[in-house]
Order: sequence, then structure tokens, then C-alpha cells
Amino acid sequence: MGVFFHQPNNVSELNNSTSLITVVGENTNTNHGVSLHWALRKRTYNFMKKKFEIKLLRSIKVGKGLIKLVNNLRLNRRKDKISNRKRTALTKKQREIILAKTDSHCHMCGIEIALNGFQANHVKPHSTGGNHAENNYLPSCATCNKLRANYSSEEIQVVLKLGVWAKSKVLDRSDLAMEIANEFVKHDMKLRKRRKKN
Repeated sequence: MGVFFHQPNNVSELNNSTSLITVVGENTNTNHGVSLHWALRKRTYNFMKKKFEIKLLRSIKVGKGLIKLVNNLRLNRRKDKISNRKRTALTKKQREIILAKTDSHCHMCGIEIALNGFQANHVKPHSTGGNHAENNYLPSCATCNKLRANYSSEEIQVVLKLGVWAKSKVLDRSDLAMEIANEFVKHDMKLRKRRKKN
């Protein structure tokens, strides 16, 4: 008898455990086979505890591969999320220590920030188990901290590469450049309107 696991392609398939499992062999109708089959159907089986195998960005050769990579990185992050983690406020002393790491500048964009205005950005996201300690924080401005969100390190690298590429294309002033620019401005305007309502 053999047990084969199938790589999920999306969240829907991930939630449907029967689409991930195939049990084959002559004895699948025996009590042992039935028990194994039902055990495997549980969403807590060992496969779910393993991370998806991530294909490195530099090894991707077609656009579909990039899309699959981005989706799998997001699935891994959601899988690693720890719900209902309590947040603890930083003391003034802790904030001073964190801000001093970059001489009062955002560690991402470099803008100057003040003690009472900066946001402490988690190096390892709080939602995936990041510690509440000075060595897990870097100072950032509100904009960068919001954009950083709780992305994994791998996701951030993909986001940066895509962003730098998109910026270079915008400078080309080609048809693709106009399409990227127009879609981005529409998206940003929606966000601005939403902020004004709040």
C-alpha cells in the first residue's frame, strides 16, 4: 500500500484535504486501510505541518512560476500565523534603544524620525512568533512599517525586486509603463479616499 501527497495549488485545494491524498494498494478496504484513510483526511495530518517547498526566484523561467511562488509564500505565512498573540507596549527606554540603532532614521527609507513618532518594526513578525525584545525591533516611519506588514523575508525580497523592476519600466514611458502607472495611481487613490473616510 502507498500513500501519495499532492502539492496544493491554492487555498481552496489546501482546505480540501481529500484532494491532497491518494491511498493506493490491495489492502485499502481492510480495517487498517480504512483507518489510515480517515486518519489522513484529518486536516492535522503531518503533511500540513510541513512548509511548502519554495522554488527560488532565480530558478523561475516563466510568469506562472512567479505567480505560484508568490501564492505559496503567502500560504506559508498564513500557515505560520499565531492567532490572538498579545502585544506589549515598549517602554520609553526601549524605544530610545531601538531608535538609536539607526541614529533616528527609518531603517527602510532613511527618513528622519522622532522618538515620539516612530514605529517599531518587527524584524521577525509578531504574528509568526517574533519576540518582544529590543533585538527584534528596528525603527521605521509609519508608511514603511505599514508596507512592510507581516511579510516573510522571502516575500519582501520578491516585493522589492518587483517594485524596482516596475519602477524601471515606468521610466521607459512605453505602453506597459503607462498601464503600470495608471493602475498604480488608481489603486493609491482608492487607499487615500479610504483613509479620509476613517
